[in-house]
Amino acid sequence: MGYKCSVPNCKTGYASEKREGHTKSLYRFPYDQELRRKWLRAINREDIDRYTDNWRVCADHFHEEDFVYESQDSHIARIKQRDGKTLKVKKLKSCAIPSIFKGQPSYLSPVLPTKRPTTSSSQSRLENENLRIQHYEEELFEGEKIHDIDDLSEKLKSATLPSDFIIVKRDSFILFLYIDVSCETPSVLSSVKVKMT
Repeated sequence: MGYKCSVPNCKTGYASEKREGHTKSLYRFPYDQELRRKWLRAINREDIDRYTDNWRVCADHFHEEDFVYESQDSHIARIKQRDGKTLKVKKLKSCAIPSIFKGQPSYLSPVLPTKRPTTSSSQSRLENENLRIQHYEEELFEGEKIHDIDDLSEKLKSATLPSDFIIVKRDSFILFLYIDVSCETPSVLSSVKVKMT
């Protein structure tokens, strides 16, 4: 039995196409009922309720992305005859849905979205943001560097310290004292000596 394409206005499988020497692959409708419903909705036939297992859709109604190429022949003698080239067969992906309908209204042939470039704008924005943060951190740390005791002393003057802290500056070190003033006699609770090397 010669199969014909079930898409309205498609001539694949008809005598006129065969006379011109065109041979196109015809694909059976999927066994999965949900996917089959999508195919039936896509081809937009009026007699959709009369679907039979003989219905087919030709390769013209699928995008190139709907196909996969698989190696079929692994027979060593035949591979040698083809100079080591493997025979690849074009197969329709199991999730493919027909979406190209020439000669029908344009809304029946949805345009596939164009692939975004590998360097997406969001990726470049993220990289620029990371560079900006890194530059900001470097400036911040450079401004916070302490080169000697006098530099530390100047930075401490502008710092807000608790009232219980006392800073004692000497030529080669600075002493931080935490004093308990709640008692009659103040006492040192802790101390830190910072010496520049």
